[in-house]
Amino acid sequence: KFATCSITAMVFFKIACKKLHPSLAAALSLMYSFCAYGLMYYQIINWPDTMYVTPLFFAGVYLLVKEGKIALYAISLAFVMQNFAFCFMTVLATILFFGYYCIANKSKTENGKPESNKVALNFAIGSAFAALLCTFKWIAFFSSFGASARGVNLEETLAAETFFTSKNTLYPLLMSSAFI
Repeated sequence: KFATCSITAMVFFKIACKKLHPSLAAALSLMYSFCAYGLMYYQIINWPDTMYVTPLFFAGVYLLVKEGKIALYAISLAFVMQNFAFCFMTVLATILFFGYYCIANKSKTENGKPESNKVALNFAIGSAFAALLCTFKWIAFFSSFGASARGVNLEETLAAETFFTSKNTLYPLLMSSAFI
């Protein structure tokens, strides 16, 4: 899995960073795979599965935005959605990215329509195809999402809790992530 992480990172650098020197791309790819090793050290066994698909997914997003190619995006998104419990943040970040891209990119094509319309259409087509490819996985995930591992009903727990979290957990989170 670590070798696959490194190889897929190298594929991403070849697609998205064509001017990057091959030795630097190899070094960055190895560093990426060592991140997967670091996560395995903490016994998070499923993260390398997520990590070897992520560079291909980012390469698919790059090709979708820059060249209008849907195939790599759709297939890699289907792999991301296969492990939805670990990759749902990637899916959410992708939705936010494409929303921001469509708002921020106002360049026009030769027929006068915004280029972001074509990207949004390709994004919708590729995402729908990926969702169809792995329907059985994410439907099973959402059907079991209502109950937690402790057997507590999620709806009842959320109804009883307050919306805002405790400051004891909020401040360290903000200082370690949002501040950086």
